[in-house]
Amino acid sequence: MGVHLSHLAILEDIGISKLVSLGNQLNIGFEDILNFLEKDHATKAVGLYIEGINNPRLFLENAGRINLKKPIIIFKAAKNKKMNSSALSHTGAMAGDYKIYSAAFRQFGIIEAYSLIDVIDIAKGLMMQPPAQGNRLAILTAQAGGGIVMADSWLNAGLPLAKFSSHTIDEVSKIIMFSNLNNPLDISWSISDSHKLYLIVKKIIEDEEVDSIIIGAVSSFFDSTMAEGLVKVASIAKKLKKPIFVFREKVKMVGKKEKEVLESAGIPVYPQLERAVNAMIGSVKYG
Repeated sequence: MGVHLSHLAILEDIGISKLVSLGNQLNIGFEDILNFLEKDHATKAVGLYIEGINNPRLFLENAGRINLKKPIIIFKAAKNKKMNSSALSHTGAMAGDYKIYSAAFRQFGIIEAYSLIDVIDIAKGLMMQPPAQGNRLAILTAQAGGGIVMADSWLNAGLPLAKFSSHTIDEVSKIIMFSNLNNPLDISWSISDSHKLYLIVKKIIEDEEVDSIIIGAVSSFFDSTMAEGLVKVASIAKKLKKPIFVFREKVKMVGKKEKEVLESAGIPVYPQLERAVNAMIGSVKYG
């Protein structure tokens, strides 16, 4: 699975500092690898695929300590008890009760991913942007339906959408025409104007009621103008420690250059709206 995770990372243009497969953990375990990675300057985040752990207490103590310096994202396989014997024969470690694992991860502040691609997406977001300091998300979209889907996913995770302050609404209303200034916010009338887009995102990211932003754009809106507007606000977001993620549909080579521009400025771009939301949920968990 390590090779598969590395392939997923490469597809997202994420560098791999180390790739380690532990086999049956006969003479080396996860805790040993984590101790090494703690001091490895090339490693900015750690993604783990685990079936079972031989020494859970030592692992959690080490992981909890290292997680304060570098985010650790875990995908736990063999969740179903029927897979215990398969995990034991595969790695030599008992999978154990999944609920106990999951509760322990939460107790030690370790991020649990619920799919393999989430491991990569969450790591990408945390390496490129500061972790969210709160759970109030603002959604800006050039497509109303996409905004609703992202909002549903966020709310279904038990997290609140940000409520824009009256000051922010007043300021944004001077920029946006023909839009209901709610969250999710429809910015389709302004996304093709880089200066207007910059002003809108700046006003919202500076709102004390907002902790993070996801900006969604269909391929037809994902162009150099949009990228230019967002690059201008990237430094403000980092200074305020409020992450900005971007969703754009991946259609062949459309937006490839703009994606490179945004990610060079530290703004991660995701090809599916659910992936952008799940990555931001991971940012909230780590923050």
